[in-house]
Amino acid sequence: MLKRAALVLAVLTAAGIAAATPFIGQGGGVTEEGHNDVRINLFYEQFSGAYDAGGTYTAFAPGVSRLDYRIVFDLKYGNGRDSDFHITIPYVNKLHTLANGALFTAAGAGDIIVLARKKSNENKNSGGLLTVGMGLKIPTGKSVFDIEPGFLAAGTGTWDAGVVLNMQENSSGLLLFSDISFWYRLGRSAQKFAGQGIPAIRPGETEIRFMPGAILQYNAGVEISIIRQFSLVGELIGENYFESKAEYASGGADALNDLIATGAPDYTLQKSANLRVITGVKFYLNEKVALGGGVSIPVTMVNVFGNITYLANCRLFF
Repeated sequence: MLKRAALVLAVLTAAGIAAATPFIGQGGGVTEEGHNDVRINLFYEQFSGAYDAGGTYTAFAPGVSRLDYRIVFDLKYGNGRDSDFHITIPYVNKLHTLANGALFTAAGAGDIIVLARKKSNENKNSGGLLTVGMGLKIPTGKSVFDIEPGFLAAGTGTWDAGVVLNMQENSSGLLLFSDISFWYRLGRSAQKFAGQGIPAIRPGETEIRFMPGAILQYNAGVEISIIRQFSLVGELIGENYFESKAEYASGGADALNDLIATGAPDYTLQKSANLRVITGVKFYLNEKVALGGGVSIPVTMVNVFGNITYLANCRLFF
């Protein structure tokens, strides 16, 4: 029994060498060459209402509900001494019930993101790291332009190209992280929207040209080590979608207001903002496994659904 207890204690005290990061942010560190860093986040979102263009919250009407589950796999591989390759694969499951009992669902893969990152600067005295990267979002998830009646979107339907900047620093025992990324979204043509053909939205028209607005994402995080195996985590997560445009292909008339008026569940057609705070805890089981959990609450919301999000986190190093 004593030998077993000593072995468990030895494993736990080795946990401090596991790389620390927030739940969502990447931080400035790159994955060690030839090794893998796998992060799995499970999100449970019970939506209770929506925010309008002025940021005013309105609760759903009686009988209306929306429940989302998301599993996001972040896979990083160290392909060089100071660089890594990163792929994000989401799985989405949604259920939206209307007041009349109608159901809208989505289940399947979302949009995949690939990133190539390289460490740009390092301050060994302060533990400061700066990483830069470029990425591509692939529209693998069914979007509001592709779904059939009765379904919700799992992806945005556009190819996006982005640049990212990841930073971190160790300040008096506090691990500080910050990320910023900018995504330019490529346009597309579509013959339907939210399960309806374009002629049903405006008679005589058969196609729209959609020009999505860019996306700015940013976050700042801190991890406070209480003991070697246990930390407190806090993050501020922001996402801004700039104004999108849409026009009918035949005459160039504006189509965005018509698309919004269809009542589609994709609020990102409009200019929107989403600022949330995440608080939680992390447990380092050993040098290869970390587990965590937290809750995310809205701070500032515009043109998005509102909810409290529960998060479970698993991190593996090998």
